[in-house]
Amino acid sequence: MVPEPDAAVAVPLSDVGLLLDQPSKLALQPGEVQVWAVDDVVDEVTRARCVSLLSAEERVRLARFRFDANQREYTVSHGMTRALLGRYLDSDPLALQFTFGASGKPSVRGLSFNLSHSHGRILLAVGAGDALGADVERERDNVDALGIAGSYFFGSELAAVQSAGDAGARAAFFRHWVAKEAVLKGVGLGLGFPLERFGVHFSPGHGYATLTTLAPEQVAPDWRIRMLALGEGCPAAVAQRGLGWQVRAMCVS
Repeated sequence: MVPEPDAAVAVPLSDVGLLLDQPSKLALQPGEVQVWAVDDVVDEVTRARCVSLLSAEERVRLARFRFDANQREYTVSHGMTRALLGRYLDSDPLALQFTFGASGKPSVRGLSFNLSHSHGRILLAVGAGDALGADVERERDNVDALGIAGSYFFGSELAAVQSAGDAGARAAFFRHWVAKEAVLKGVGLGLGFPLERFGVHFSPGHGYATLTTLAPEQVAPDWRIRMLALGEGCPAAVAQRGLGWQVRAMCVS
């Protein structure tokens, strides 16, 4: 068995304009989850190209955002997603048809994928089979790490955040948060599910995590988490059930 990674996988940021220029088909190897990351700060030409990839329904939703930062993040994240999924499926990005689960999680026939974004940093994970979840968060000073962990985290998770001390509590909190969110997104439950009903347990190097669950009928105990690093202060995670899958960081630059 391939040993589990003991450090977060570094995911370089792709150039969005160059990513949109790539015409070649993309392929997944067995047991592989490919991850892409970009920043949403793009020039007006690239932004317009992303808009051109959106469906009519997505453009309606885009128009509802009041602030430019939210419009830009939505435009780049969804335009990038359509461009990349089209290359995996060898299909016109505008022809892709998504279905949505009870919690709003999108899916497309032939692939598993999950999209996440946080304050301009965007992550897309793509796999060939089982459902997967992905989450990214920029660390922020205005988050009450100990307070939130005390109210919503599994007991051992709270202990891990508390034991990290003042200097490390924020990083420990966000590491646990993205891991838990990736699992919930993979299951398709969303944050309405009580976070204290399951706990994540990290390897010594924080590159890999397993679960303890008090609700196995909803969150199965065989979910596994691989941690990602999308730059300083920007932890991320990918979750999928079972063993034998690995993460491959993708980049166009």
